[in-house]
Amino acid sequence: MILIVFEMIFKKSFTIHSFTKNLYFKKMITIIKKFKLYFFINRSFISIFFIFFIFKTYAQEGLKFVSNNKDKIERTSYKVFEKPKNFKDKLSIKFDLSFHSKLYIGNIFTINGFADGSSYSLYYKYTYDDDNLSYIQINRIGEEKLYEFLLSDDLISREKWVTIELSFNFKTDSLQLLFNGKKNSLSEQFAKDSNSLGITFGRQENYFDVPAFKIRNLQISDTQDEYIFPLNQQDGTDVYDANFVEKGIVTNPDWLINDFYHWKKINQIELEENYNVVFNSSSSSFLLLGSKELIEYDVFDMTTNSKPYKNTYNLSQSSTGKAFLDLENNKLYNYQIQRNDIVSNNLLKMKLGIKDDPIIEEKSKNIKSKQLYSLGVLDLDTFMWSGIESSSLFSFQRFHHNTFFQPNYKRFTFFGGYGNFSYFNDISQYDIEKKSFNTLDFSGDFIPPRFLSGMLSLDSNTLLIYGGVGNLKGEEHIGRKYFSDLYQLNLESLKISKKWSNKSNIFSSASSENMILSDDRKSFFTVSYSENFDKDYLKLKKLNIENGTEIFVGDSILMATNKVANKVDIFKSKINGKILLYTKEFQDNRFKKNIITFYSIENEPILFSDLNKGAYPFIKFRGLYLGIFILLIVVFFIIRQFFLNLKKESTNKNEFIFVRSNRQNVKLFYRDIWAVEALKDYIKIICSDKTYVVHNNISKFSNSLPKSIFIRVHRSFIINLNKISSVEGDIVYLEKKYYKIGGKYMGEIKKHLDIN
Repeated sequence: MILIVFEMIFKKSFTIHSFTKNLYFKKMITIIKKFKLYFFINRSFISIFFIFFIFKTYAQEGLKFVSNNKDKIERTSYKVFEKPKNFKDKLSIKFDLSFHSKLYIGNIFTINGFADGSSYSLYYKYTYDDDNLSYIQINRIGEEKLYEFLLSDDLISREKWVTIELSFNFKTDSLQLLFNGKKNSLSEQFAKDSNSLGITFGRQENYFDVPAFKIRNLQISDTQDEYIFPLNQQDGTDVYDANFVEKGIVTNPDWLINDFYHWKKINQIELEENYNVVFNSSSSSFLLLGSKELIEYDVFDMTTNSKPYKNTYNLSQSSTGKAFLDLENNKLYNYQIQRNDIVSNNLLKMKLGIKDDPIIEEKSKNIKSKQLYSLGVLDLDTFMWSGIESSSLFSFQRFHHNTFFQPNYKRFTFFGGYGNFSYFNDISQYDIEKKSFNTLDFSGDFIPPRFLSGMLSLDSNTLLIYGGVGNLKGEEHIGRKYFSDLYQLNLESLKISKKWSNKSNIFSSASSENMILSDDRKSFFTVSYSENFDKDYLKLKKLNIENGTEIFVGDSILMATNKVANKVDIFKSKINGKILLYTKEFQDNRFKKNIITFYSIENEPILFSDLNKGAYPFIKFRGLYLGIFILLIVVFFIIRQFFLNLKKESTNKNEFIFVRSNRQNVKLFYRDIWAVEALKDYIKIICSDKTYVVHNNISKFSNSLPKSIFIRVHRSFIINLNKISSVEGDIVYLEKKYYKIGGKYMGEIKKHLDIN
């Protein structure tokens, strides 16, 4: 940063505008915020307190190369040094390498500029034949292949990191390759004249094929110097070494840390009928089960294979059906909650938005005489269906219930769900071999009726059930409650144990049906969203199994939640550990036509604050450079604080504020505002005669309110000091309204109200 400032000054190009618009200045400010610089300004004096520390993060760093699946101009090219360099006696290139697809060939890196005109490359090759083999080879470009070795499918499919080092010894005329701990050497005659060499990863000036690979921890050295490139950025095209001296250029970078925060949309499939979605954990592929065919979608190779059934299977179709794999016996079980696809309750039809279709109704009447099955099995070797159960599993459809399949016991366990204006909490089992359906009688703690809850199996007989939407009685007309609790079910002892209930959780949310256990088995992941809006953002939540502490990781995905049958679920790939998510959004009112979208994120996902840590490393400051750097920071923050105080004083003089609600700009007087409550991405402003819902963040909104009138009493609540009628313990009363005071806010409340 300092070098850039001095360069601008010496070139006489330094202006406040050019400085503040500089990319590295913006990066500097981002990191300064992490360093907690506090500047306090009052009327009598200015006191400056400066805390400075240096940190460096190594987690989730690296550079991912945009490959041949994109147009040539979009592929990644990384020139390690901005200008060619002379290397003394030898050149060593060492880095960690990983592939994320085996299908795309091309140069991993090339070395150009030898005095005799020769160039060298490390090349990835795929045979595209019956064997489908993958190789890495060393080439003297345009002349011959010097060496080649085979890559295992496991290394590529699981995206394993391996260390690779290629050393050119110009004195001994030898070339040495170190790959994953194994050494290979060969003789190669190099030009003895001066060599000014350029090193480029990925796309070249005259060769555009780029493999699907990632690199990290890049080290370039000769007998005198060593250059380390951490590659721990989150954006930018200028790439500096760890000492911030050597600079390289990258075009179309895909910085790896973003894969741990941003969900990547893999594919989207439009379907004319309702397909049950099944995840194959062994191949990390999704199976889409339709009435006439099975579609297999490989999310990593992005290949789709459709295979029709060998026989006709008369399975009733409904949006509440599910399917499960028995991998040991290579079978797929598919069940439907109700044989009849038509919802008979007309009031429920209106609530769900279902419209009758005369043509479909007539077809339904024509097949009544045929044998319909509510449960069937598909043999994945012969692709033949067999019917198992012809009677209905339940008397009517149950939306968003939980199901646990035990292949070794050949049985399904069902929990909860919503249907016929009711929430359920019964636990029942269907035995496939006995063809029997029984409701289980559990002892222990009581689970209130609910749907949209999450389920996770810790072992073959232990289940966790988390959260959901429902109420204590199961009757929809008495209102709904959002649960944030965790129960453990033992299917052997038939006992329920409540692990915790997070009463302080103010984010009202549903849960994905499937949940994922963390690698350390101490936490689990679930997808949270609010289903009472037309659209809402899906957020990945991580919760501790023992105490319920929670954090949101990764960014969000917008999904239509306006239809009760719309669905979201998550799974974890056993091949490369990635977390996979799919959404199913119905496009009609009979829950037939739908769009299925697939996403992925790296394991383990990170917080937004961790994403910002993947920034540029600080250089080593010395003497005058450090003094000028600190002075620039001090001046910047003094000016910034001065204008913030002016803005604050100006705001406090007003007696009102304008907010955007219901497509109108509404004028609210401070004296009329009682309290402000957080609602995820919205806030609820409670006034004397009306309540307003505004798209805003409570922390951001609190900055626009005068501190002399309003005070924050909880991370989710702001109240008007003038409306307080009493305080009892950790409860503050505003006449009939009351709010809980958060622990860290108690001192501020007592100070404002002069309470001992």
